[in-house]
Amino acid sequence: MTGTPLITYKKDGKTKESHATTRDIFGDYIHKYYYNQSIDDGFTLRLMREDIETSYKDNLRTINEEIQRGDLSKEDIFAHPHYVEPMLDFIIEDFNRARDLVFDDQTIGGMIVCDSSKQARELEKQLKERRQAGSTTLTSALILHDEGDKEEKKDKVDAYKEGKIDLIIVYSMLLTGFDAPRLKRLYLGRKIKAHNLLQTLTRVNRPYKDYLFGYVIDFADISKEFDKTNRAYLEELNQEYDTALTGENGEDVFGSLFVSADEISQELSKTEHILIDYPTDNLEYFSQAINDIKDKKQLIDLRKALESIKQYYNIARLLGYNHLLQQIDIAQIATLLNVLSRRMLTLSLIDKPDDFSSRTLLNLAMSETSFSFVKIAEEELRLAANDLEDLKRRVASGIKNQRDEKDPEWVSLYEEFQRIMKKHLIHGQEGFTMENIKETQKDYEKLFKSVEDYHTRMRRLAMNFNGDEMAARSYKHVTNSTMVSEFPAIYHVIKGSKVRLDRKIGQNQGVLDNEEYLKRMIREQARKEMKKNQSASNMTKKDFDRLVESLFEEYEQEYQH
Repeated sequence: MTGTPLITYKKDGKTKESHATTRDIFGDYIHKYYYNQSIDDGFTLRLMREDIETSYKDNLRTINEEIQRGDLSKEDIFAHPHYVEPMLDFIIEDFNRARDLVFDDQTIGGMIVCDSSKQARELEKQLKERRQAGSTTLTSALILHDEGDKEEKKDKVDAYKEGKIDLIIVYSMLLTGFDAPRLKRLYLGRKIKAHNLLQTLTRVNRPYKDYLFGYVIDFADISKEFDKTNRAYLEELNQEYDTALTGENGEDVFGSLFVSADEISQELSKTEHILIDYPTDNLEYFSQAINDIKDKKQLIDLRKALESIKQYYNIARLLGYNHLLQQIDIAQIATLLNVLSRRMLTLSLIDKPDDFSSRTLLNLAMSETSFSFVKIAEEELRLAANDLEDLKRRVASGIKNQRDEKDPEWVSLYEEFQRIMKKHLIHGQEGFTMENIKETQKDYEKLFKSVEDYHTRMRRLAMNFNGDEMAARSYKHVTNSTMVSEFPAIYHVIKGSKVRLDRKIGQNQGVLDNEEYLKRMIREQARKEMKKNQSASNMTKKDFDRLVESLFEEYEQEYQH
C-alpha cells in the first residue's frame, strides 16, 4: 500500500521514465483512492497556499544579493544569519498572528522545512537567543538526522504532538509519515520534488477541531513543481485506465489539494446570492420569514450559506481580502445561524420526534429555548403562552427525573408528553390562540398529575426495599406493579439477594467485567433466597429467569454510569 506511487520523469519534466516506478516493481494497481475522495470522506483537509508578503520577499532578495557578493555557496547564503533573521521575523509574526488574531487558538503548531541542515541550526540558534532576550515565548525543537540520539528525537516529537512545543524545525526528517493533527502551518523554505513534495504538503492535512484547511506558507515558490507533479500523476492515471469508462477524474489528480482565494470568493458570491432573498439585516423579520418555511431543504441551503460565510471569514481575514470582508458581519451571521438552528429543530421535533432520544428531547423541553418565532401582540395571550412554556418544562423535568425506558408505564408517560409537545409546537408555529393554549394546558396538567402519581408509587416501592431504587426498578420490570403484596415471592427474592450481591460486588467490582460470571452469581444468590423463603419456593421458572435478567441489566446500567 502506498499513499503516493513513485513516478520518475524525463528531463522535460512532463513524461515518465520507463523504469523505477512503483508499478514496474509491484505490478498493476489493485485499487486506487484519490485525494479528493479522502477530502469528501472527511479523512483529510484541503490546503491553502500563502505567498510571503512582498516586503519580506524584497528584503530577502536584497540580503541575498548582498551576501552573494562574497564567495559563498547557495547553502551558506540561505544559512547566513543575515538571511535567516528576516525569515524568522516573518515566521514569528505570522505564527503569532494566526494563533492570536485569526484563529484564536493557542493549540495549533507549526513546522519549518529548511533549505539545509545549516539553515535549520541557525534558525534554532536565533530562536533560542530571542527566547533568552525575552522577545518571544515560542518554544521550538530541532529535528535533524545527526542531532541527538533516537530517544531524544522521539521525546521531542512526542512533546510536539502533546502541544508542549510550538514550532518544529526540520530539513529532511518528518516529511513523510509524521502525523500530528495540531500541525496547521507549514513554512516551506526549500523546493521539494515529485512524491516527496506531496508527502511534505500533506503534513498539515489532518482534521483538527473545526479547521477547514491546512496552511502552507511558501518561501520556495512550489507552484511550478506542484503543477509538474500533478501532470505526471495525471499521465499515470490516463495511461492505465479508460477514464470515460471508470468515471474517474481524467483532468486532475491532486488539483483539489489546494483551495484558492478565487474559489473562496466564488463561494461567497454564491452565498450572497442565496442570502439576498432573506431580510438578514433585521432579526425579527428574519425570524418571521423562516418561520413561514416548511421545506427543510430550503432551510438546509440557507444554513449552508450562513455557515459558508462563517467558515471563510477567518481565511479572508488571514489573506487580507478586505473586499471580501465587507460582505461579512460575523456577529450577525452567528445570531442568524442560532435562529435558523432553532427553527430546524422545531420542524424536526414536529415531523420526527422519535429521532430524538428521550434524554435529548426532555432536555430540550426543559431548556429555556423557545421554539416559536410568532410575535404575540396581545399581552394576555403572550403571558398565557409563557405560562404554558413553564408548565411544559415542569412536566419534562418530572418525567426525566424518573427516567426508566424499560418500564412500560414510564414509556407511556413519555409518549403522551411527545404527543402534547408536538401539538404545542404546531400551535406555536401556526399562531397561538387562547383556546388552543387552554386546551394544551389542560393536557399538560393531566399528564403532570399522572407523573406525580408515578413518582409517589415508585418512591414508596423503593422504601419497601430500604431505599434501594435499583431493586425497586427490578421489581417493577418483572411484575409491572408497584405493590409488593401482589407478588411477594418476587419481592422477597429480590430484596434478600440484592443485599448479598451488593456486598460481594463491593468486595470485587471486577466481576462486573465478566457478564457470564455476574449472571451466574445473581442466579446463585436468587436460588439461595428462594430456599430460605417459603413463600418464594413456588416461583415459576419464567418469573425466576426474568428476575435474574432484570437484576443483571440494572447492575450493568448502574455501573456503566
